[in-house]
Amino acid sequence: MDAERTIEDARSVCQDLRSLLEDEGSSREETLEEVQRLCEIARLVMDDKRCHDEIGEVERYAGYLLSGDHRRWARGSMPGVVFLRKLIRDLLRALDLRLASLANLQRSVTVLALRNREAKRARVRP
Repeated sequence: MDAERTIEDARSVCQDLRSLLEDEGSSREETLEEVQRLCEIARLVMDDKRCHDEIGEVERYAGYLLSGDHRRWARGSMPGVVFLRKLIRDLLRALDLRLASLANLQRSVTVLALRNREAKRARVRP
């Protein structure tokens, strides 16, 4: 699988997670199972330790969010549910930024490889 496609797949999984966690229509148990499935897909698709760590945090905090016990996550006047949702959104945003950075790096590597090939061809020609 090429790197660009892999990054797009990872972005798609992040968007699916974002949508799933904002939808309050499903049962907590079903939503948690789907979050776990999507996080596993993300780990398989993403070949980056930082992405793996962040997706692990998303899964962990989603577990807390969907557990029903939010009191310990309250911050001042901010209810625990609100805090956890914000935390998960921030983690998914960080993942998006990391994936964008990886995509830019991949494009730079591709451009440099093409330039290197062109330079070698120019030197070989008489």
